[in-house]
Formats: sequence, structure tokens, C-alpha cells
Amino acid sequence: MKTKRIFVALLFVGLSLSFGCSDDPSDSSNQSSEPDAGTTQDVDDGDVTASDADSNQPDVSTDADPDTDTTDAGSTDVEQELDASTPDVDADTQDTGPDDDNEWPCPIGTRTDDDGECVPVPTLRIQATDSLSLGDDESFTDPESLDQVNRNLFVSASSSPTAGSLPRENLGEVDRCRAYGALISIGEVESFDAGPVTLMGLRVESAVYTPNDNSSVYSPPPGIPLGDAYASETSLTVVGAGSDDGLEPVFPPFEQQLQTIPTTSFDHDPVEPDEPMLITWDPHPDADVVRIDVETRTGGMERIVVCETEDKGQYEIPAQMTSHLIDEAEDLKISVYQSQTHRIEPDDSQVLIVISAQNWMRRE
Repeated sequence: MKTKRIFVALLFVGLSLSFGCSDDPSDSSNQSSEPDAGTTQDVDDGDVTASDADSNQPDVSTDADPDTDTTDAGSTDVEQELDASTPDVDADTQDTGPDDDNEWPCPIGTRTDDDGECVPVPTLRIQATDSLSLGDDESFTDPESLDQVNRNLFVSASSSPTAGSLPRENLGEVDRCRAYGALISIGEVESFDAGPVTLMGLRVESAVYTPNDNSSVYSPPPGIPLGDAYASETSLTVVGAGSDDGLEPVFPPFEQQLQTIPTTSFDHDPVEPDEPMLITWDPHPDADVVRIDVETRTGGMERIVVCETEDKGQYEIPAQMTSHLIDEAEDLKISVYQSQTHRIEPDDSQVLIVISAQNWMRRE
């Protein structure tokens, strides 16, 4: 286990999507990342967000922990990952989204404790992201635009005190929306060795991602094309070998199928503070949760609204939330993420395994 102090979150929330806006799973105000949102995404000691550092990556939550070191550590023995004794835990996974009682699960990076509260836990995160960022005058469905789609994979194992939230000042929340202000310190982030993870269905026959001694972000094997790790609408198989005997915490072996989600298109109302803002998009049959980010920046001021909803094709951001946005901002970015997330919560170990696929579309 390694500990390091970081002050800003970057890269994948998110990377995923069920980053959450609350620590209470029964609270409807509960992202991807975490994107986390997804995110599903990290480290710098300056005032940098993912959208600042790389226009091809979403600005996401700390769910995905936060380092961007992807030093190539080479490949390990694939047979180790594909051992026939590796159990298939599909039946024990939980999909993200509200359950039958309309309660949302804990945000990614957290699990319920004995008191029913969502608390940060060591989390192994595997995320596939199809991303596309365009200007106002470009079409998401134009063939030339689709040629710009990036398809990347992200694997990390970490625990963060701010799991389930952006590392920013909380300005208020309504429904499943939260408004964020200035960056804050996210405290200590612990990284873990959760064992190697093998992905099949990529551009290469199989790829083993290995723990990194210097980062919570796993090292990819050589030969994975940057921005083109897999074909559109691909079915991936994710196999985790589990942590080595004697290591704490204990991450169990697992196997999970994952269907990637291609980018689509979305439309939105103009950004007008104190007015409701309607966002519409094309629902996807493999997506269960949608995250919406509206980012406004002027000078050194930043105001961001993040909302999470079911994939029903539209969502209206409440006026109480748009009231936090900057009027006539110099820099405006609007993002929509659709995601499918599988959670594995072992009964005999207080860890979390999250396997997710998401698309991410941004208009700026």
C-alpha cells in the first residue's frame, strides 16, 4: 500500500458516472466518475482540472483516483489471469442506478458501513470510455466528427477521503444535482495492489494491466493504441486475478462482461442563471445512468453544476442549480456521459470493485 498527498483530481470519473452527490444512498441528492464521472479520473499540485490539462479527457471526480502516471511496466503472464479457477461473479454484481425502492447505491469509491452510511473504501476501478469533444458548430453525428472519437481504458486501485465528489467547494445541492466552486485539498489518497487485471476484446488479443509501484493508476501493456484501445460497440471480458495472499486489503478474483457504449448526440437550452436548463440526448439500451456537467469559468472563478439521472433521454437542471453558474462566462463546457456500471461488493472484505463503460460527449 502506498500513500501520497494530492491536491487536485484529474482524469477519468469518472470516472465514472455514479460519482454521487451525497454520502447518503437514500438521499436523492446523492457522479462517474467517476465519472466519475466517472469519474469516471489526477495529480498536480496546481490549479488544474482534467479539462484544462487535456481537452480530450473529461473533468471528473476523484472516484477514479487521481494519478496520470501510466508508465509502461510491461506484460505479465496472461495464463495467470485466465486460470480456470477464477470464479465468475456476474450473479453477484450490482448495476448502477436506482433499485426497486428508487434508492441509488453509494457513490463509486464508497460502501455502506454497519450504520448504513456510505464510507470510502479501497476501490479497484476498470473503466472503458468513448469520448468526443466538439465546438458549437460541429455535429456529433458527422462522419468526420466520429473519426475523432477516442476509446481508452483506465485501471486504478485507490481510496480517497472525497470519494463520490469532485474535490471542490460544495455550493449547494438539489435533487441529484450539486454545484461546485473552488478547488479544495482532497487529503491523502491511498493506492493499493489489487492484483493484475486482464482485458480481452481490445485491439490486441488480450492485455494485462499491472499495479504500478509509483501510482494508483495501473500500467498498461505495450501495444495498446492510445485513443483506439478497442473498436466501437465492443464486448469486453474483464478478469481480475485478485490480490496476492497476505496483502491487505483483500481483493477477490472476478470475471465480468462489459459492453462499451458509443458516443451519441445531445442538445441543450442556453445557459441562463436562475432559469431551468433542459438537456436532451439519445438513450442507449446498455446505459443505466447519465451524468451532466455544466462548467463555467471567467478569470480565476469557476462554477460547475453536476447532475445525475436515469437514461431517459432528457433532464431539466433546476433553476436553483443554474443560479450558481457564471452569467456570460468566458469559458463554457457542457458534457453528457452515459454509463453502465457493475459493482462487486465482497461479503468477506470491505473493498469495492467497479467495472464500467461510458461515453462522454462535450460541447464547448
